[in-house]
Amino acid sequence: MAACKGLFLGYNFEDSRRFKKAGSKCVVTCVAKSVVKSVVKSVEKLVMKVLIFSILLFQMAPLFADLEVTEGWARATPPGMPMGAIYAKISNTGGSDIEIIGISTPVARAAEIHQSIEVEGMMRMREITPFIVSAGETVLLAPGGKHIMLMGLQEGLKQGDTFPLRLQLSNDQAVDVKVITGGFGQMSAPKH
Repeated sequence: MAACKGLFLGYNFEDSRRFKKAGSKCVVTCVAKSVVKSVVKSVEKLVMKVLIFSILLFQMAPLFADLEVTEGWARATPPGMPMGAIYAKISNTGGSDIEIIGISTPVARAAEIHQSIEVEGMMRMREITPFIVSAGETVLLAPGGKHIMLMGLQEGLKQGDTFPLRLQLSNDQAVDVKVITGGFGQMSAPKH
């Protein structure tokens, strides 16, 4: 190998007789080994970059969820009230149906999607399960209709406060929503 290195400078340091016999053959071998090493290093770097990119993309998957939740808001509740409600616009921008399989927020013990319905002249609430948002569909959660029911509130919801809400989806994604609290009896989303 030392002889090959010397050939690049035009001289065989080990043995000039060997250089005359094997000269061009040795140069080709050295160049080939050098090219192979260079290609192997380039491939290793490329594989590492692809691996790192794949890991980052997997970690960022929730940022690219097919379910968009906008205009998340709640009404203020009186102190000691154990229940509240969240309203929002939920849009499925993907090509397949998505089921919301779980809801969580630090402000309540439990959260479920409910529908307000009239039964024998009385308004009642029923849990909607499963709650599926069809591909291309937008569902409006609004007072008097579908809403996210908060049960076991830790404290009353105060006007102007914000809190996080997480929807767990059937496609192994999650959507995080910032909810703003409006006034008592408010019927539409508060202005930011």
